[in-house]
Amino acid sequence: AEQYNAILADERSFLGNESDVNGDGKFAVLFTQVVNGLGGSSGGMVTGFFYAIDLFSDNTYEVSNEMEVFYSFVPDPSGSYGSAISNSFAFTNIYPGVLAHEFQHMVNFNQHYFINDSSSERGWLNEGMSHLMEDIYSLNADGYMEETGLENPARVASFLKNIASTCVTCGTNLSQRGGSYLFIRYLYEQAELGNISNLSDGAALIESLVQTGLRGDENVSQALYGLSGTEDDFHDIFGIYGLALYLSDTGLTTDNRLQILGINLRAVQEDNRGTVLNGPAIQQPSSLPFVDNMSGNSINFIQLSAETINEVGGSLEFSVGTGDVELGGYLVH
Repeated sequence: AEQYNAILADERSFLGNESDVNGDGKFAVLFTQVVNGLGGSSGGMVTGFFYAIDLFSDNTYEVSNEMEVFYSFVPDPSGSYGSAISNSFAFTNIYPGVLAHEFQHMVNFNQHYFINDSSSERGWLNEGMSHLMEDIYSLNADGYMEETGLENPARVASFLKNIASTCVTCGTNLSQRGGSYLFIRYLYEQAELGNISNLSDGAALIESLVQTGLRGDENVSQALYGLSGTEDDFHDIFGIYGLALYLSDTGLTTDNRLQILGINLRAVQEDNRGTVLNGPAIQQPSSLPFVDNMSGNSINFIQLSAETINEVGGSLEFSVGTGDVELGGYLVH
């Protein structure tokens, strides 16, 4: 509680305020082994959650607690209630991140639903923002979150490993969370570097994404480009993000628009898990033609040798399947 209280004002300065439906000026965190058991059937673990139903009258939703509250697990070294997790790992790795993470969900709902009279944020962007707030413990004197939180590298690893089959904006599984976090982290850094003309810094990006009634890709495009922001603008910046994933930590460019700085994508991570990042998975067809599928807003890297290209006459022909498809790409040689 003391550790989280020390950064709570900073998190509010980024996000805005949570609601206060019961007028007590507080929010609560309930630690319970019931949370431990939520992921037990799948062999995974739920570390915490926020339930927006609690902000409504119990006349509307009978199960509402009619107060601001989010929920978290308890350490369980023996695995009596789910996955085994030690006291030390809970306090070093999970609790700092999960408290900041769930608070973002609480504030985001208040800003979208109660203040801006809209619907709750799209799941992928809501989770991406919450994972970004796990980085708040690296806040420096200039108000910039320098590094990734301890639990984010494992999610990034899952995304990079499964990148070709992961639609970043289609859901909130582990790989999708890694992709949405890294995308929002990239945009946050670009705003901080002054590379987004509509935003003064990274904090302005976070404020714009949370304190609004816009949702999903529309929210992102208008945060970056103002009222003129379009779906095409979202696709363009998402494509540049994909290029940054490929080039980061390779030494191939010094252009900070094409790099992700807060996490080394090709290094062992100091996350108490032994996570190793090897950059995005790259497919290397040994012959042509090569056919592959993509789903939604996903990113695919294909590496071809000169020998493979010469075997089909020294030129490449690229075709897209039928249907309503918007596809872009970059050639790196």
